[in-house]
Amino acid sequence: MKRKLLPLLLCVAVLVTLQTEATAKKKKPKAPTQPDFSRDCIYVSDIFSHALSIFSGVAAPEPGIEAKVYNSCNVPVSAFLTFGYFDRQGVQFGNGIQSMIVAPGATYSFYHNAEVYGLDRGRLKIVKIISAAAYPQ
Repeated sequence: MKRKLLPLLLCVAVLVTLQTEATAKKKKPKAPTQPDFSRDCIYVSDIFSHALSIFSGVAAPEPGIEAKVYNSCNVPVSAFLTFGYFDRQGVQFGNGIQSMIVAPGATYSFYHNAEVYGLDRGRLKIVKIISAAAYPQ
């Protein structure tokens, strides 16, 4: 009797698992932390800030910011982005800069590691782009 029940129970368990996975709600993608914007002839999009977590560097990115820069000019441009590092109260306590040369019609994806150390790593809540400029080459 036990031998006949084991395959039956196994089949029921597999069916329940498959049904649960099929009906489970899919997780919505995380919303960008800053709206897209354009400056000069560059368009900055998909802006995501990353704060310190217990998984940073393992299953989560290091503290910083990532985005995509699109060049709509007919010539290469030097793009310069300045970042502000903010704590939970919205107080800026540091800044960083990223520069890149973007080809005409190209999109440049980047990740900027926040230049914060010691206790400031835990203090960092959000990184924001506070200025952007593009200069033709």
